[in-house]
Amino acid sequence: MSALLHETPEERRKRLFFESAPPDPTQQARKAGSAHWNRSLGTVLMPQSVMPIGPHTGKLMERVPQDYLAWVQAQMWAAHWHPWHPVADYLTRFPLPESQGPQWPSHICTVSAMQACTPTQEWNYPEHAMLRCHHDIYLHEDKFHTFALGALNLRPQWFDPKLQAYRLTFPKRLMAIQLGAGELATDPRQRDRPNYQRTASDGSVLCTKAHYATKEQADLVAADRMRSRRNAPAFLRSYHCPDCGLHHLTSKPL
Repeated sequence: MSALLHETPEERRKRLFFESAPPDPTQQARKAGSAHWNRSLGTVLMPQSVMPIGPHTGKLMERVPQDYLAWVQAQMWAAHWHPWHPVADYLTRFPLPESQGPQWPSHICTVSAMQACTPTQEWNYPEHAMLRCHHDIYLHEDKFHTFALGALNLRPQWFDPKLQAYRLTFPKRLMAIQLGAGELATDPRQRDRPNYQRTASDGSVLCTKAHYATKEQADLVAADRMRSRRNAPAFLRSYHCPDCGLHHLTSKPL
């Protein structure tokens, strides 16, 4: 206490500086009538700000689909995608409703096996793999293109509308699988179908149906397919398979 009584004005100024909370930069910018600019994040986003990245670029933040924001924020590669950092900061200040849970299929993006191809001016490689969207493209197209851009650094103009896919080199294919894309069968005859075959230790085939590790995951996929606007089944339920011990989907009632 005695030391405080004998401190000089300069010492008091330094003490108050280090003991006081730093000023809120967003409040200072708001008082000045401008948007706060952070050197590492850029402009701090508000609900009336414009979405800066991805397929929804140009929309107001409050009008960007919450399902899309929740999905990208949940991806492991989003933390390393620098253009997403302002959006991640926005979501910490304006959190999404708790109901926006993981209501997505297990793999929104899938990659095929490497296939031989003829090099062209656009693709100067002797082989390629295909990065494609989930079969219900109407619900997940924005997530698909964001995965290509944010996880694999693929430009939107590289999407081939004829193939409905992005072409990948072998290293990009491995990266896509590591970051969450589903791997399709390596058999050329099953090129566009996932390989669901599971075998026992003696080599006998246990099951060849599409499978899910838990009942909850299977129920989520069933609900997603019934919401589809294209070829949506009238009824779909999950069941436990006694042969392989996993869960499948069926349209047959109990």
